[in-house]
Amino acid sequence: MTRSLKVALVPVVSLLMACSAPQRAPAAADGATSTTRADGAPDEDSDYIEVQRVAEGHAYVARLVCPGGAAARSGTVATSVDARGRFIDSYLVECPSGPGATVVVPPVGPLPEPPEGFRLLDQDAWEALHHAERALRANPELAGAQVDAVLRHYPGYVPALRLRALVHALANRPVQAVAGFDAVVRADPQPLYRLEQAATVRQAGDLTRYLELLLALRRDVKDDWRYWPELQCRIGAERVANGEADGMVEVREACDRGFADCCDIVKARSAAPTK
Repeated sequence: MTRSLKVALVPVVSLLMACSAPQRAPAAADGATSTTRADGAPDEDSDYIEVQRVAEGHAYVARLVCPGGAAARSGTVATSVDARGRFIDSYLVECPSGPGATVVVPPVGPLPEPPEGFRLLDQDAWEALHHAERALRANPELAGAQVDAVLRHYPGYVPALRLRALVHALANRPVQAVAGFDAVVRADPQPLYRLEQAATVRQAGDLTRYLELLLALRRDVKDDWRYWPELQCRIGAERVANGEADGMVEVREACDRGFADCCDIVKARSAAPTK
């Protein structure tokens, strides 16, 4: 068993809690237009399109930036109705550290100002980060330039810092990648970021810290976590490389749960001649 086994270097998943990029909301749907009442006052009911307003609310919350630079997470959503029967959505937004906030999206009119201490990522910056993520593997330097442009306007924005660290990893700059992910995890220690941090530490050759980070992460997540098979595969493969035969238990579990890299390890060991 050698350390050349190909375990995925850095998992690159969808940005901002695996959300797809929100699109610019159309001005009206299905040909709807604003109208006025007979007395000349605006008819607000004609401006209320429920599906569109829900999409606007979700897109707004996804672009909120916590005081520490992390992307706000949307918790529970409470719904009430106004006197006209239109829905009013109240989003509880949470941050990795510090208090969260409640964002109330009215059925019509402008979207609210960000809560105190929060910032709102503008739509162009949001879309630029999604373009950067799509360009990561094909052209990491282009992706890095797009990320840097966002960071000039939103310094410390954690999802952008994460992409910048991934650019360093894919461009084989492990020292910068590790420093980048260390900063990301300090600001937002969500499990995915910690797994990516460990992967860059392995790329940099610090195998002792790599295993320590993986084991600490495993203590903090449940086995139904989306990336549990990869986590188990990484731990098991490293333990086997260190001469711990019991590491194959984790390798086999990861294979049984569909992580192909560990299935390759199982096949390689099964095909190896016995002494």
